[in-house]
Amino acid sequence: MWFFFMYYSHITHLYSLMMLVPINTLLLYTRKIMFLNFFYSYPYIDVSGDVHGQYSDLLRLFEYGGLPPEANYLFLGDYVDRGKQSLETICLLLAYKIKYPENFFLLRGNHECASINRIYGFYDECKRRFNVRLWKTFTECFNCLPVAALVDEKILCMHGGLSPDLLNLDQIRNLQRPTDVPDTGLLCDLLWSDPSKEVQEWGMNDRGVSYTFGADKVSEFLQKHDLDLVCRAHQVKLLPLVLNVLPHLQDCVCISICISMTKMTEINFFPSNFNLSLSITANT
Repeated sequence: MWFFFMYYSHITHLYSLMMLVPINTLLLYTRKIMFLNFFYSYPYIDVSGDVHGQYSDLLRLFEYGGLPPEANYLFLGDYVDRGKQSLETICLLLAYKIKYPENFFLLRGNHECASINRIYGFYDECKRRFNVRLWKTFTECFNCLPVAALVDEKILCMHGGLSPDLLNLDQIRNLQRPTDVPDTGLLCDLLWSDPSKEVQEWGMNDRGVSYTFGADKVSEFLQKHDLDLVCRAHQVKLLPLVLNVLPHLQDCVCISICISMTKMTEINFFPSNFNLSLSITANT
C-alpha cells in the first residue's frame, strides 16, 4: 500500500476513504501542539514548507532527504491548491502520518481551510476526479490539524507567523479542535501573518488578512519565551538557498521555507529565507 502511494501517479477513491477514517481520528485526539525533543529521540529532523500539490517535487524531496522512518519530517502546511496533484500529495503525506506517527508530523496551513481551497483548486480537483463529498471529508480532516510545533523546546514552527494575541504557548495548546479558521485572532495569525523588515512592531498585511510583524517583535518573543528560532513557511524568495542576514537583525531569527515552485515570486524577508527544506541536527 505504501509503495503504491509513493510511486503510482494516481489514487483510487477506495484508498482515499481507507485513509481518511484513521487519520481524522488520529488528528482529532492529537495534542494542540507537537513537542519534538529530537535531541533525545531523533538524530535530526527535516522541516519543509509549502508543497501546494507539487507531487513530483514532494517525491524529489523524499529522494533527497530519505524516506520515513529513516528520516524524520515536519511539514508546515499548504499541501493542496495551485498544483495539479493535490490529492496524490495530501494522501501520501497522510499515509506516512498514519504509518509513522512518531517520525512524521503535519501542521495546518492557510490553504487547509474550506474557504481557501474552495477557490484555489483543491475543491475543483476533488469534484472533477471524484466528488464533492470527498472534499468535505478532507475539510473535516484539515479542521483537526495542529497549527504549531515546538522542536527541542527552542524552535517554534508554524505556517504563518506571530500574533499580537500570542502571550504564551499555552494559548496554542488550548486552541480547540476541530475548528475552521476564523477571520481574525490567534489561529488566523498563526496561519496568515508575515514578517516584514519594513515595519516595527505590527503592521497591516497586504493579503488583507492578519498582520505583518517586525524584527523587534521576533526578538521580544524569542527572549520572552527562551526560544532560539521562529521557523515558518507561507512565503518564498525567487532565488533558492539565499541567506540574507542584516547585521542589526542577527539576533532576530525568523526564517521562511517553501518547496512549491508555483509560488516563486521575489519577496525579501529577514534575516534569512530557504527554499526546499531545513534540516535540524542535534549537537552530539
